[in-house]
Amino acid sequence: MDLEKIMREVSEAYDVDGAVLRFFQKRTDVGDGLAEFLVRELEDTYDEKATSPTQLEEARRAVSVAVTQLNDVLTRLGDVIAREAQNEKNSPGKEGPKT
Repeated sequence: MDLEKIMREVSEAYDVDGAVLRFFQKRTDVGDGLAEFLVRELEDTYDEKATSPTQLEEARRAVSVAVTQLNDVLTRLGDVIAREAQNEKNSPGKEGPKT
């Protein structure tokens, strides 16, 4: 499968305004950093000599790694929110939320 076909599949799954394909084809700012990231990541992992199933598995693996990393960031931010809320609650001279 050629890279443009993979990008079309990703675009159909990702967005309705075509940011993935616009960035892939024109390399201009599309106002969607995640769409741009997807294009770059899939280009970096694409091997034109590989079979279609291999190409698709590699694309899936690359996206899966990104999802794992984003989930790790999401978890960390949640932990920081909880820690900061606890610190604010325990700070001397600070009043808790009014109910």
